[in-house]
Amino acid sequence: MTSINTSIMNNSIIQTGDIVLVPFPFTNLKSKKTRPAIVIYTEEQNQDYILVGITSHSHKQNEVQITNKNLQIGRLPVTSYVRYTKITTLHNSLIIKSVAKLNQETTKQILNKIRTLFV
Repeated sequence: MTSINTSIMNNSIIQTGDIVLVPFPFTNLKSKKTRPAIVIYTEEQNQDYILVGITSHSHKQNEVQITNKNLQIGRLPVTSYVRYTKITTLHNSLIIKSVAKLNQETTKQILNKIRTLFV
């Protein structure tokens, strides 16, 4: 991810649908990698965010493809894939920066995919 519109994004409150850079943990918790993630829920009292990971590599299942057409603000350097089964919770101090924002339609699509995991 490049630092796209960071002057605009860093002056705003992080919200659902924002794409942020974070140290995203591996599922075995032995390591982490700085990568983009989408905020799917904000917990203001504890300053925590629930996020789903984004990758540039398709895994052909449990993902939603996103391009710049899906963004309200910012740009993606490449076509990306939201891995909606890769969910994590991080404190706001771990958010490196905001880089983009999904449009409402795409945000709703991703949230609906996540809901199907629990029904």
